[in-house]
Amino acid sequence: MPIYATNNERDFEKVPAGYPRAVCCQVIDRGKVHDDFKDGDVRKITIVWQVEATDENGRRLQIAKWYNLSLHEKATLTGHIEDWLGVSLPKDPVERYAFDFKSLEGRNCILHVKHKPRDKGVSVQVKAVMPPKAGEESAIQPLDYEPRKEPVLDIDGYPTEVFP
Repeated sequence: MPIYATNNERDFEKVPAGYPRAVCCQVIDRGKVHDDFKDGDVRKITIVWQVEATDENGRRLQIAKWYNLSLHEKATLTGHIEDWLGVSLPKDPVERYAFDFKSLEGRNCILHVKHKPRDKGVSVQVKAVMPPKAGEESAIQPLDYEPRKEPVLDIDGYPTEVFP
């Protein structure tokens, strides 16, 4: 009996390009993941945000960004965290590496979202994370967010199960 592949591609409504207000819904520890650019395994996290914009069913649009879990001064994650919080991370390594990324959940921000044309459609990218504007009328709360299942990590930081 033949086996046929199906086209499982879904066309999600994309977060509009610009500077939307957003709230961090979840920080996911992905564990060690192979990185072709680094030609090796790198510890990664994903930060998931909801923006104020909604889809045709009234659900908030979501956007996520994968980061190398690094607080090196030149790391993208470090720049985004410092810009978002409006402060520099401590220089002392003990204090710096004690930063709890889960503390970002529920925190508001303004994202810089860019659309980049690709062969198959458009890639939606988070280019910057900034603090909310001073005196902004109200904070955004996560709305109808179902947390993504996080991978179970082994003692070396590798996922024992992989979840989307």
